[in-house]
Amino acid sequence: MRQSSAFVGLAVAAALLWRVGVGQALPQQPVRAELVGKIQKVLAELPYYGMFDHLVFELEDDRVTLGGYAFRPLLKDWAEREVSRVAGVDKVDNQIEVLPDSANDDRIRMAAFRAIYKDQGLAGYGFGGETWRAFTRNEHEILYFEREPLGIYPIHIIVKHGNVILVGLVASQEDKTLAGVKANGVSGVFSVTNNLRVDTRMQSP
Repeated sequence: MRQSSAFVGLAVAAALLWRVGVGQALPQQPVRAELVGKIQKVLAELPYYGMFDHLVFELEDDRVTLGGYAFRPLLKDWAEREVSRVAGVDKVDNQIEVLPDSANDDRIRMAAFRAIYKDQGLAGYGFGGETWRAFTRNEHEILYFEREPLGIYPIHIIVKHGNVILVGLVASQEDKTLAGVKANGVSGVFSVTNNLRVDTRMQSP
């Protein structure tokens, strides 16, 4: 199912930063909702936050617990620093897991990236902007992991010791299944945990 890149403008970042159940537990109070929005924005705009990371948080009163995975140790530090600066946040418990430094995991990341985002059925999930085109033109000339693919990507690819976790949003169950199949077909992958969520708002009008 080919998807238009227009869906990228949806609240993808908010969804990717949302741990299951947090929204249900959050009282509908304007001040609290505003604080949640500020934290989401801060995390989504962190330098080098890309598709090989996945950050989540939980908010309880004025305390924030950070979780998820960071490809670079620096991202974990930046996340704590920037969230702690948000007005209304008193304490930050940083439980973000830094992924291991592994050449094999790096190879799997790029292979999974190509398998998913360059598949004809999933091509619409690519960012499609100027930065995306520059990346694909120079992918054999740059050091991939000095900088991840830039932009907000609906499908995040987490790799740890050859095991892949897919997280994010897709428009249909068929797309979710296809992404899992593509990741599982990458050489050297031991397992794929497909945690992609289907959201019909991702569908093209």
